[in-house]
Amino acid sequence: MLFRSRVATEALPDGKTRIKGQLTRSGVPETWKDVVPFYAHIGDKVIRLGSLAATHQNEPIDAVVGGKIDRVTINDHEDLLADVHQ
Repeated sequence: MLFRSRVATEALPDGKTRIKGQLTRSGVPETWKDVVPFYAHIGDKVIRLGSLAATHQNEPIDAVVGGKIDRVTINDHEDLLADVHQ
């Protein structure tokens, strides 16, 4: 299984951060479902934001979270048995 994530962060005027991008997976049947761990990087800290449900080959990501986030990643602690490209 291969996951590719292309995600950008945008600081909003109210101090929040918009997270927008796409998660793409390959190497599994169309009916395959995954729960993908999602992490925020704030300076030297890494915080798990939650999980993304991956039920299709391409999953859009569009969310607003409170606070400033430098970047977001998936699978930081190798939670998934997958090859991940970010």
